[in-house]
Amino acid sequence: MTYHRRNKRKINKKVVAIIVILLLLFFFGSSIKSLVHMASVPINTTKNILVTPFKSSIEYFKTKKSLIDENEELKNQNRRLSIENLTIESLKRENSSLKEIVDFNDETQDFFVAKVINQPPFSPYDTFVVNIGSSDISIGDRVDNFGVAIGEIEEVYSRSAIVRLYSSPNKNIFVKLAEQEFEAVGIGGGGFSITIPKDVQIETDEPVFLNENPIGVVDAIENDQTGAFKKVYFRYPFNVNDVNFVQIYKI
Repeated sequence: MTYHRRNKRKINKKVVAIIVILLLLFFFGSSIKSLVHMASVPINTTKNILVTPFKSSIEYFKTKKSLIDENEELKNQNRRLSIENLTIESLKRENSSLKEIVDFNDETQDFFVAKVINQPPFSPYDTFVVNIGSSDISIGDRVDNFGVAIGEIEEVYSRSAIVRLYSSPNKNIFVKLAEQEFEAVGIGGGGFSITIPKDVQIETDEPVFLNENPIGVVDAIENDQTGAFKKVYFRYPFNVNDVNFVQIYKI
């Protein structure tokens, strides 16, 4: 009985509360609405003040990440384009070199065209490795680069060979300079030195010959004021590291 009385009281209180709320809304609805609106304005303003910076920060980080990702993608595209351009230019140069070799004429001697597959620093100092072997060439065959004598075959294998450049350190050859023959010594890196009498007139950029083939040009002259000789330095007329193809002449 006590339980039912308590439950009945609770129901009565709820009914009374609902009736009071309905009466207030009926008589003072517009005023209550205005009060609620007035109260909500500062609440919403405070909420915006507190939340907006966080929203802006979130948007900022989203935008920044998007820009970083986009920038990285542009960098990757640029790298790919650069590699493609380098590849195209390399193929163009190789094609041009092959055309020059095909058009290169020498009616007195047969020669083989070989591609340089290794050169310093990937091969021993002042040597080339070429992609032609024992079925075509032999040790001692002369090696040229478009008419310029640069070395000779030192070792031959089944499908490759080693070219020893004349400029190898301490390698001696006889060359012609100013219509005279002198002994030249390789000093490495495509360079040579010659010791000649002081009274022989030599100028820089003067050509040097090996037999009838050009081998280099005078690079520098070192005079000894007290001695009877002077030292002449000459080099191949190109960078040996830029050689891509050679012609090999049978001896």
